[in-house]
Amino acid sequence: MQGSFELSIYTVKQFAMRYPAFSESTLRRLIANEEQNNFEICTIRPPNVKRVYIDEQKFLIWVNSNTQQEKDSDNRSSISF
Repeated sequence: MQGSFELSIYTVKQFAMRYPAFSESTLRRLIANEEQNNFEICTIRPPNVKRVYIDEQKFLIWVNSNTQQEKDSDNRSSISF
């Protein structure tokens, strides 16, 4: 089909099952602190619904950007004069 795309959103429990490296408690902690860690770009909160969903594509982008920031800061701190 032309112009179609697949949206991959999951509940916290489903996401933890799909990515076992991230436990439910870790994901819930990320969600609870999402304003400090920019995790809000990964979450979907439908109006009048308590459940929070995680967008898989945005999560992978978020992880990669945080990993790159850590690598950059490690490289800066390991420079010797």
